[in-house]
Amino acid sequence: MKREKVRRLLFVGAVCLLSFPWLTPCVGIWSAAAVNGAHDSITQRDQPLARLPTQQLKQWAAKPGPKLTVIENQAILRSSLITATELSAANGGMNAPHPGTLVGKGASAVVDGLTYTLTWIDPFTWVSKNSMGMEPTKARRQLVLCESPFVLLEGSSIRFTRSGKNGPILLAKATGARVTVITPDGAFTAQAQDIHFRGPSQEVLLEHPYSIHSGSQNLRPVKPDTLMKLNFMKRSVSCSGIILGHRDAAYFRLSQ
Repeated sequence: MKREKVRRLLFVGAVCLLSFPWLTPCVGIWSAAAVNGAHDSITQRDQPLARLPTQQLKQWAAKPGPKLTVIENQAILRSSLITATELSAANGGMNAPHPGTLVGKGASAVVDGLTYTLTWIDPFTWVSKNSMGMEPTKARRQLVLCESPFVLLEGSSIRFTRSGKNGPILLAKATGARVTVITPDGAFTAQAQDIHFRGPSQEVLLEHPYSIHSGSQNLRPVKPDTLMKLNFMKRSVSCSGIILGHRDAAYFRLSQ
């Protein structure tokens, strides 16, 4: 009789444990969001410019960027794109690091694991396929391409080669990428599916560019497969096609 009662208690306990997520949907998702949000707020890992090495750079980055010169219909060869072979381990290619200290990265990994667990034990996640965007915020990889002006490349992945152990960057390619240029006159950014850099040039090549933003300028290519180059020394943008966002309204009225 006692054994039967124990079995019943164990059975009821197991049923309650398994039923809890279904009886309280979204608890896992909202708990994950709270944990992840608090961690991001403390570490500022979703604000990469907060990790700039000097206070002066942070002050410059807070200013609206300078006006960029726009050059359209320029020949940009696709042969200048960096290939996977050039960045292979055999040719010295390696991954750019995530920002932060070793201890900080370890803490972030623990938080990400907890967030992931809380999210995926919630059955609402299985139904919605996490359409509410409760995925953990992951710090993107970073690589400094130039010190003056300060050019920071970010991406979900970055492969690069450099001259020697601590020498200048020779090749770099970032995917899901953004590059930020910080000058005494302010900062400007460019986003693209892929961003390529061949040192020691003064420009980056944007493959499938999304936008380039500086001050009141928000430059976008008419065609998504257009190649664009951003020269961070001359503060100029070159494009193999037409760029939207740099002509005033009077131009468009005359051109129609």
